[in-house]
Amino acid sequence: MSSTAPNPFDDGITLQPIANSSNITKQKADRRAERRRQEAVSRLVVDATRPPDFLLEETTIAAADKDRKVDEYSNLHALETIKLEAKLRSQQHSTLLLASTVASSIERGLDRELHTELLKQSKDAQRVISKICHDHSEDFLESVGKVVAALCGPCEEVKSSLNEVR
Repeated sequence: MSSTAPNPFDDGITLQPIANSSNITKQKADRRAERRRQEAVSRLVVDATRPPDFLLEETTIAAADKDRKVDEYSNLHALETIKLEAKLRSQQHSTLLLASTVASSIERGLDRELHTELLKQSKDAQRVISKICHDHSEDFLESVGKVVAALCGPCEEVKSSLNEVR
């Protein structure tokens, strides 16, 4: 047999080498790093979108309870002042939390991902609001029509005063 004869076992298929363990560990590490990055972004989004504490009445009263004596509640003005102070402290805290979240995202190099995720959530919220408005527009217009029908005279006065202003 000559050395130039074709090999009967050669079917023209080339086999790829089996991935060595370093490629597998690199892929695992890459997936783990991507997952950790996504988890970090989701935590930042939660911090950035956390509603301010001052929106909750109980929070302002609880904060006021810490700072003032109970006998000061006898004066309504004092209670309103306490609530306002608690609201301002809460607003400052919310502002600092947002600033810290943005600074942290910039430090970690996650600012683009945070921006992208916040935009996505904003668009989703807009879509939901638009759907709700669309779904309930007929009911709203019907109720407005009933009010106009019931208050025909006063509505005409409002319409004429608006026309005069224009």
